[in-house]
Amino acid sequence: MTTMTISPSTTPGRTPLQAVSDARRWVRETPAPRWEGDAGAKAVFAAYVGGSVVVWTVLGMSMAGLLGQLLTAVSQA
Repeated sequence: MTTMTISPSTTPGRTPLQAVSDARRWVRETPAPRWEGDAGAKAVFAAYVGGSVVVWTVLGMSMAGLLGQLLTAVSQA
């Protein structure tokens, strides 16, 4: 019976900062859908706009909640 050994990878993994940088670059360089073409393309555009509204609303409400908790914590201290 032979024994197999697994050698460690020679390529280093990405750091969290590199992952954020890659995600930022992907978001900036990916073109947004346009209101052109057939019904399928228009549906993609509508989903893109609707999703953007939901994501930005959730981010804004989360930040407002965190700010409220911070102010409450500071005022009670």
